[in-house]
Amino acid sequence: MPTRCGSWSNGAGCCLNRRPRSHLMRQRYRGSVPRLLPPIRYVMLKTVTHSFSLFLLNLIVLPSYLYAQAPTLGTYLDATMINGGGAVITPNGAPTRTSRLNVSTTANFRGTLVGDPATGVVQVMNAQPTGVYSVTVTGLGAGTAKRVFTLTVGRGPVCSEAPMVVTAEDVGVGELASAIALGDVNNDGNLDLLTANILANTVTVRLGDGTGRFTGTTDIAVGAGPSDVQVGDINNDGKLDFLAVNSFGNSVSVRLGDGTGQFRLTQEVSVGVAPQSIALADFNNDGALDFVTANTGNVFSPPFLSVRMGSGFGEFIAYSNASIPGPAHQYPGASHVVVLDINKDGNSDFLASSTTYNRVLVRLGNGVGGFTAIPDVVVGSGRQYRLAVGTLNNDNILDFVAADYDQSVMHVQVGVFGNTFVHANTISVGKDATDVDLGDFMNDGSLDAIACSDSLPQLLLGTGTGSFTPTSLSVAATRSAATALGDVNKDGRLDILTASYEGRVVVRLGSCNTAPVAVANANQSATVGSAFSYTVNAFTDAHTPNSLTYSASISPANGLTFNPTTRVISGIPTASGSSTVTVRATDPGSLSASTAFTITACPGYTATVSSNPACVSQRLTLGVQAASSYRWQGPAGFSSTQQNPPLSLSSTNQSGIYSVTVSSGANCIVTASVNLTVNAPSPDYTALADLYAATNGTGWATRTNWLAGCNPCGWYGVGCDGNGRVTSLVLGNNQLSGSLPASLSTLTSLTTLALDNNQLTGSLPDGLRALTGLTSLSLGGNQFSGTIPVSLTALSNLESLNLERNQLTGSMPANLGTLRKLSYLNLSRNQLTGSLPESLATLPSLTTLILSNNRLSGCIPNSYSALCGKSVNLTQNPDLPGSGDFGAFCATRTGGCSAPVAIVRQPNPSYTLPVGATLTVSISATGDVTGYQWYKNETALAGATSATLTLPSLTTANAGTYKVLVSGLANSVYSNTFTLQVIPTTGTDLYTLKDGAWNDASIWSLNRVPTSADSVAIKHLVDVPANYEAQARQVRYDPGRRLRFNTASRLLLGQR
Repeated sequence: MPTRCGSWSNGAGCCLNRRPRSHLMRQRYRGSVPRLLPPIRYVMLKTVTHSFSLFLLNLIVLPSYLYAQAPTLGTYLDATMINGGGAVITPNGAPTRTSRLNVSTTANFRGTLVGDPATGVVQVMNAQPTGVYSVTVTGLGAGTAKRVFTLTVGRGPVCSEAPMVVTAEDVGVGELASAIALGDVNNDGNLDLLTANILANTVTVRLGDGTGRFTGTTDIAVGAGPSDVQVGDINNDGKLDFLAVNSFGNSVSVRLGDGTGQFRLTQEVSVGVAPQSIALADFNNDGALDFVTANTGNVFSPPFLSVRMGSGFGEFIAYSNASIPGPAHQYPGASHVVVLDINKDGNSDFLASSTTYNRVLVRLGNGVGGFTAIPDVVVGSGRQYRLAVGTLNNDNILDFVAADYDQSVMHVQVGVFGNTFVHANTISVGKDATDVDLGDFMNDGSLDAIACSDSLPQLLLGTGTGSFTPTSLSVAATRSAATALGDVNKDGRLDILTASYEGRVVVRLGSCNTAPVAVANANQSATVGSAFSYTVNAFTDAHTPNSLTYSASISPANGLTFNPTTRVISGIPTASGSSTVTVRATDPGSLSASTAFTITACPGYTATVSSNPACVSQRLTLGVQAASSYRWQGPAGFSSTQQNPPLSLSSTNQSGIYSVTVSSGANCIVTASVNLTVNAPSPDYTALADLYAATNGTGWATRTNWLAGCNPCGWYGVGCDGNGRVTSLVLGNNQLSGSLPASLSTLTSLTTLALDNNQLTGSLPDGLRALTGLTSLSLGGNQFSGTIPVSLTALSNLESLNLERNQLTGSMPANLGTLRKLSYLNLSRNQLTGSLPESLATLPSLTTLILSNNRLSGCIPNSYSALCGKSVNLTQNPDLPGSGDFGAFCATRTGGCSAPVAIVRQPNPSYTLPVGATLTVSISATGDVTGYQWYKNETALAGATSATLTLPSLTTANAGTYKVLVSGLANSVYSNTFTLQVIPTTGTDLYTLKDGAWNDASIWSLNRVPTSADSVAIKHLVDVPANYEAQARQVRYDPGRRLRFNTASRLLLGQR
């Protein structure tokens, strides 16, 4: 254990004189004795008597020739940057023999300075405020090396108009964020964000991307109740570290950064009771950052301020608080501490606010860790919660502002010669002021202020005289606990970050306000007596497009008003004429823009449609009163510039609003509309609508309900079945004119079509063949022309066909005879030519046939005799026999015609039969045959006058050549000749085949083939193959020249 000697101890029980740590270090290495490598490290342990023991570690005494050489540094050029910005300053050479690199300047500089001991590169971030700073770079190793350069922080771009803030994002952090620190913890040149989260016991790290946004979330565990956080390079390795003061743990958490945004735990440093704030500075000018904390404490637990000296390696040692003179009034607690160089002696001083009384403590540093008290500054009448320092009246003397929690104001205290401060003014900042910060937000050379409270934070613009002007800019939407200023998007303007109690940091980017930009409105037309509504185009604004205030003047008003919230002009014009509308938009910075347009009230117009509701496939006409020009628009891409445009409906998608914009003079443009309903029709609607259109439906004698609705079953002349399909269409004597549409073929359920006695023209549609269910077709008494379509024969169910009194030409289709159900056929009074079709006589159901008054020619087929006794009229056909006297034909066949004879089945070329056999030969002939006559050897055979020739009991005398003459009304035809050969019973014919004789000729004479029961021997030569027995095994050949037949065998006789 170290010796309790109330003074410095060497750790071996030897007490040393009590002096500051920096003084001991200078005394130990005074002269030319260099420092050994690795460097000597001091660890100071606090004793219960507030004394410290000093241990020397790794101290090895070596010969002088082994001592390490001092470090070297390159030269740095002076650098210039803008307020809030960052810069990288690179020396002309890398350091040598340098283990650590300290970069420092006056305590009045608010940015961060870090140096890389490997490269010597110095990084400056968030440089504030503007001014000229002397920066010292100290290389530490076995000795020291120093370089000095000048850093000039100038103004950024100046706003010609009022300032503006632009929302970047709300960044999620820990619960109840109570402090914000900015610094580049991952060395990418962008400011990063750290918050102390008092309830979460963490410090949240969010990495900036240089655009004002932050990514990633790293929560670093610290002590209990962190209330403040500061960043700095406490171990001089070129990487930012942070210190968090823990108000519940009475400690400071030291976390060393690795340059990537990650941190490691190194030390928990004990301080006073309930510390609230921490500030970093090199109080003893040894090149290592130290810190001071403001402790709330109580009357029983001083000190109210705790100072800890840094070793430069990331560790801190206790320091006698006796070096910090106590307050003039014995009151407990300090809530905030800020570091500055009040007297410009190059040593760090500090201000501390009271938690109980209206006092601010001022302590001047002596550069070796000691402090001198000067009179406390009386500020207001309440507790000064937070402080901020800067030159407010441009006299180059530091001033400060204090957030008065009790009075909800910000006090301005200006510095004067003699290191004193006097009250300048007080500004209301909202209930329970909690934090304040200073920065040149406007880049005009005057410091501005951000004040936080339980109300919304405020931006106060400095005038350069020590006073401030409040603004209405929205810095945050919620109450805030802390604030920070920095150029997080690197545009040369300070941005504002405020921490909310809800665990979020609101980022507002500094910018310059610009006036809104008006968006022109087209002149509008209204209609007298009709409701008018128009939404004025929104103005654009670079910063507050959603916070513009609109107003409008309408002259004359003419019944119209303007709603500034919705930007809608509405009302009912009362008179014709024009009104001038002037619209103005004003932004929160009081900048505005305006635009004007005209509303002209015009007479009313009405849009109409010829049928509504309507059906698909219907043809309509839209209409409107006469005007100068028209522009129709409607569903499914409909458009037209006609006054009364046609509209053909093909889909229910054409339902909707059809509007027409009419122009009826200068600035008088009116829109009228009609709402059309288009319904899907029944399957037969289209065909009937086509018929109506094609046959001048509007001129029909009767057209009741036609085209009304989409179901034609209730239309005049239309009959339907139970399924709504059209089965009958009867419109005779109804003044139809025109031609039949092809779509009639779609009426597939139609059984009756009667359109007789109208003025229909054109040819009969070939598509009628599709109406296979048709039983009655009546088109008589019209003006149809052309031929009768052969396709009508497809109407297999047709029972009545009436085409009389038309202008039909050509011949009648021969296959009309296929209409087997046809009972009534009337083709009279046309211009038909050609002969009478034979097939009509074959119609089994025909009872009435009227073909009169045509130009038919030829004769009456004899087959028509089948129609005698039925109602047949062939008269007034001059080219028919007797002009078509069918009665004479039926009585005497007068005018009849015969079909030519043709033999369709001929006899065989030859016949060979035995004596006694019977010859029977028949032929078949078509046409009108009158008789038959058979011939033998060109001589007529008596009695052989039928289609069949029979010769019984043949004898050899019957042999010869035969033919038959078929006589008819039109012609006579001989058949082919055939030969008859009669074989004698003596077997003569066998002798012509082979030599031999019958043993029993009587068997043969019976005209049958001998069987095994007959005794028959055929004596003639027979060629039998030698292997016949092997092939058939049915016939055996004996050496006696006999053939033996098995009972299942047969003998076939014939010529070889």
